[in-house]
Amino acid sequence: MIKVYIKLLFILLFLTLSVVSCISGTKKTVTEPDATKITEEEAKQKEEALLKKQQEEEAQKKKEEKQYDGDRYVGKAKKDFASGIESYFQEGCSASIEKWKAAYEKDPLSQIAFNVALCYERNGDNKKSFDWYLKSFETNFTEARPLYNAYFIFPQKNGDKFEKMMEYALKITDEVEKNIFISWLNFEKGDLENTIKYAKKALKLDEQNIDAMVVLGRAYYKKKMMELATSIFSTAEQINPDNFKLQRIYGFLEYDKKNKSSALLHFQKAKKLNPEMPEVLNMIAILYMETEDFAMAEKELQTALSLYPDFYSAKLNLAIVYKGLSKFKESAALFSELEKDKNFPQELKKSLYYNKAILYLDADVDGDKNPERYDFATTTLNQYLEYVPKNDKEERKKVAEYIKEAAVGKKKLVLYQKMMQRKEQKRKEEAEEEKRYKELQKKKAEEPAEKKQSENSDVPEIKDEKETPEPPVEEDSKSVPADEDNETSNDAEIQN
Repeated sequence: MIKVYIKLLFILLFLTLSVVSCISGTKKTVTEPDATKITEEEAKQKEEALLKKQQEEEAQKKKEEKQYDGDRYVGKAKKDFASGIESYFQEGCSASIEKWKAAYEKDPLSQIAFNVALCYERNGDNKKSFDWYLKSFETNFTEARPLYNAYFIFPQKNGDKFEKMMEYALKITDEVEKNIFISWLNFEKGDLENTIKYAKKALKLDEQNIDAMVVLGRAYYKKKMMELATSIFSTAEQINPDNFKLQRIYGFLEYDKKNKSSALLHFQKAKKLNPEMPEVLNMIAILYMETEDFAMAEKELQTALSLYPDFYSAKLNLAIVYKGLSKFKESAALFSELEKDKNFPQELKKSLYYNKAILYLDADVDGDKNPERYDFATTTLNQYLEYVPKNDKEERKKVAEYIKEAAVGKKKLVLYQKMMQRKEQKRKEEAEEEKRYKELQKKKAEEPAEKKQSENSDVPEIKDEKETPEPPVEEDSKSVPADEDNETSNDAEIQN
């Protein structure tokens, strides 16, 4: 229909120009006809080029449609493609790349190139990934999806990111997709007015386009126009609730509006649509953390990190979750690992120092009742203060209270340890006294037997000498340490 309309428009334009040419020619037979003829030829060439390009793209689209049975690829590279899929799920990306590249050589489809690019990106080879995203795009100019991913790994040496990506954007032949991508590109640049402008252009062409609604809603969300953003997202959800981008951004909006249960619902919908998005899993974990469901939070974070091991926000949250699960040593070890990591983002260090300090302030990490943990908490709180603005008096006051709490905690623990040391000393002294007492008793018990044995011996008895009676043993007169009264007094004072 579009092709017919364009062709008809060109015929009408050509006839109109011809009539004007004839009329003008009657008046200016020498100069005007040649200029008019050139204009007509240029217009004709441009229109023919456009029609040819559209025909090629439609042919490519039909070709790709023939390669699929629903969502299942059934083209001539089916064996290599299927082998790559199997390797991806069993061994990961590294085992899939070469198989998908072989498939692409046999059947150069945009989706196959996209898979190769995605795997290179996950393996950390951004240069090859970027090249394959462009290859995916250049295979099918109607599909803008590869450009979104390419933007985030754009090589710095390629020049200005925005300008270069705009060059690619202008090659998109689908006008709706082109306006949506340009709108998104402006959003990433921070130009919200042009974001809104191009999103509305897309919606004029396709008023129910979910992607256009999402980027428009994001712009209003960024401008803190929450109700307008909510209205757009709500309308989009009624049209198509199974859009990952929509459910993801809707979750963030509801979270910022403090609607935690609604936020969790949208993030869970997003997870169902795309289970391999670490950012969504991290947000679900945060919502579980806020309800102190640390077991569920740990599960989500472990899954996120299995997909993206260098997801530092998830690692930091996992260290906090370990504290909530009373896994204090694991928590401390992970905090230390992140602190030593040279690639740890600077913007996350504030949260790292705060949570690490609170860990040592609240918990006996090593289980040895060492007062030095409070010194460590104080040192870490001072590191945290370096990231707190000087005019943030409320936060600095809170930190000062924590430092005071650490000092009091240390003092109490030191007094407790001294008390326990005195008690232990007292116990040892009493045990030693008990031992001496028992030895004395044993010795006393053995003396009468020795005396009796002496009387029955051959030694003559001296009758005139009186035997000195043995002093009676006082059973209740146990020896008491000299400082017992003082110790009891100290114990009572400390307990009070």
